[in-house]
Amino acid sequence: MLKGSEESFPRVEKGTRNWSLCQNATIQSRCGQEEDYEKIIAWRVPNEDIKSLKQYNCFSVGDHEAAIVFKHNIAVDIKKLKGYYRLLSADRHLSIVWILTERFNLEFGISKARNFLTSDGKQCGFHGILFLRVADIKLFAERVIYNKTKYTTYDLRDFLLPHISDFFRSFISQYTMDQLKKLESSEILSKMEENLASLISDYGIEIEDVRIEGFAPDNNDETGGKNG
Repeated sequence: MLKGSEESFPRVEKGTRNWSLCQNATIQSRCGQEEDYEKIIAWRVPNEDIKSLKQYNCFSVGDHEAAIVFKHNIAVDIKKLKGYYRLLSADRHLSIVWILTERFNLEFGISKARNFLTSDGKQCGFHGILFLRVADIKLFAERVIYNKTKYTTYDLRDFLLPHISDFFRSFISQYTMDQLKKLESSEILSKMEENLASLISDYGIEIEDVRIEGFAPDNNDETGGKNG
């Protein structure tokens, strides 16, 4: 438990009076939902739809998510177990952030116009998928989410793309185009674990896998390539 007290947000047991109160006025997060083809990976209240916590008795934590309670922008409690939690205080300085804890996909692409060059001097464009998980929810909330009320895979892509680009610019320069197209995902992941993974772990994010889906066609390859 963090700074604060468990008594402020106790877990509600089924069959108790508080359980009945929770059925009538509980805040549920939108983590894991799709919006404009992007997944919501963090959601905060109060927000533009829920402007105050005062009308709610409880908040819930569902499967594959955790909740962090903030007061004056300081984390005071973390809830990782699925269930209902009583809101005994609706202090106006209180906020709750839910974060997705299951693995999610982050699609990305590097245009040939970025001028990433292989070791044989060819421009390389490609697209792929990173398989990520939030490993440290407190670090992720404090260093990535800040005061945003909603955070999606679109936002995270925008945040991570400079780091992803730096990694691949260096990585691609070590291989010819033909070698790149034959690389297994495990080889790319191994290099990521040496470089990119340690960098983004500072934001509480873990890379579990990577896959290059295809390469932009060049003069000699009208269809592009795909790794195994």
